[in-house]
Amino acid sequence: MTRAIVSLGSNLEPRTVYLARARAALAALPETRVVAASSVLETEPVDVPDAYADLAFLNQVVVCETDLGAQDFARRMHAIEDALGRVRTVRNGPRTIDLDLVDFGGLVLETPELTLPHPRAHERDFVMRPLAELGLALNREVGPGFVRDQLARGNRVLLVVRHSERPKIDGEDKTFGAALPLTPEGERLCLAYGRLLKGATDDVQFRASPLRRTVLTAQFIAKGLGSKVSEIPTDAAIGNGSAFIADELQVWELFRDGRFFEKMGDYLERGTQVGFNALGPSTKAFEDYCVSQFTGRLGVFTSHDVYLAAYAKGSGILASVTKDNWPRFLDAIAIVIRPDGSRDRAFVRAGLTDGICGVGAKA
Repeated sequence: MTRAIVSLGSNLEPRTVYLARARAALAALPETRVVAASSVLETEPVDVPDAYADLAFLNQVVVCETDLGAQDFARRMHAIEDALGRVRTVRNGPRTIDLDLVDFGGLVLETPELTLPHPRAHERDFVMRPLAELGLALNREVGPGFVRDQLARGNRVLLVVRHSERPKIDGEDKTFGAALPLTPEGERLCLAYGRLLKGATDDVQFRASPLRRTVLTAQFIAKGLGSKVSEIPTDAAIGNGSAFIADELQVWELFRDGRFFEKMGDYLERGTQVGFNALGPSTKAFEDYCVSQFTGRLGVFTSHDVYLAAYAKGSGILASVTKDNWPRFLDAIAIVIRPDGSRDRAFVRAGLTDGICGVGAKA
């Protein structure tokens, strides 16, 4: 069964009755059960018309387990709203009940009807407080639409992107396959990735780890974006010379003995590992350095899975990093920089490949 996290809200009386009826309706969905519910809290309305600013909400988070699919669950959830008298004639107007699907088993999905995880959940205290009460950690995973949305809001976005598909690395190659190109599929994926963001802004800055595959990744993304760049600046500090690395040769030894993911798992959970600097300070140093080099509205800095995984865990974007959610080709860290200089962070799933490396047993 899949864990579905639903946020409930009501600002029309009888508010407690509407919440209770919504909980019961969720529990009555086929192949679904409610397994946890937070306490109810009262909150001030956010982003509502002035005429309704005095209508405080009652909010709650409910956790379900379901065998329904995400879109089917969401459709049934909206049918509950309709059955309880939800009226949508005024944007952000009063509502008998508001049901938002916050997370569905960590699924990242972008359709005209449904975006998962909920793109603004982390900004909402009335979601995060109940989640904390229930002892739940919400991974900060989003799709490419998040980037376009942030740019449209006037924020700057720096993407630290894992390179695209490459041929298999020789286990005895101490350069980590520095000279390897992209595969034809890797080139195609880069073009597709660039097209996902095409038109979001003309002010795009590129930078790459010096390895050939990262430089080519940036070049093909630029082509997909329609950006005309004559040369991609390279920078070891976003690759194998990053703040995470203490001794590149020792890291290579971890790579070649066949237990790389096991040892990386130890590093991400414990914060220390031979060849690596301490995870916490390295995460901050890596982010600060990348931001110091970022001058555009949209940045595409191409790097490697190890550093994306370390950053995601060290920054708290992902509560845990396993083989199941390891950074795939063209997944990215998004560092959002607001006009006031404050920052937000998310893990952007490109959704273009499956599996740890995207090429199955060959990688």
